[in-house]
Formats: sequence, C-alpha cells, structure tokens
Amino acid sequence: MTGGMNHCSARRRRCFAGVTRSAIPTAEIVGRVNDFDVWYNDIHTATRQVYGVHGSLLVTSKPRRDFGPAIVGEDWKLELRPTA
Repeated sequence: MTGGMNHCSARRRRCFAGVTRSAIPTAEIVGRVNDFDVWYNDIHTATRQVYGVHGSLLVTSKPRRDFGPAIVGEDWKLELRPTA
C-alpha cells in the first residue's frame, strides 16, 4: 500500500506543477493579474517546492494554531510580467 501512496503523491505533485506551469503564462498573457498571492502551511513541502521553482518568494511566515497541532502559515508571492 505504501508504494501506491507514493505513486499517488507523485502524480498529484506532477498535476499541480502542470497546472501552475499553465496558469502563470496564461495570467501574464491576459495581463489583468499583477501577481499571485498564495497561502500554504510549511508542512506542504511539495507545494512549496513547485511555487519556489516557478519564482514565487516567501514573504511572511507565522505560527498558527487554528485546528489541531501548531503549524507555520506561509504567504507566497509571484510577481507576473504581463505580455499583453
């Protein structure tokens, strides 16, 4: 079962990376969006890696305890370069 979970995680990561790769140039072509602002938790390492690879910068990081164990909330920002 563990191998299946790893396969699913890898497939989700590739899917998310593909959506991100598509969304950024589309937003730049449309030109109505200046930046992407996203919020994630530090435990989502794969998501953080995808955004980092595409040029997003970590702008704030703060502890949170909304539900369950303490986590660190992170705000990420990607400045877009409109081409329209």
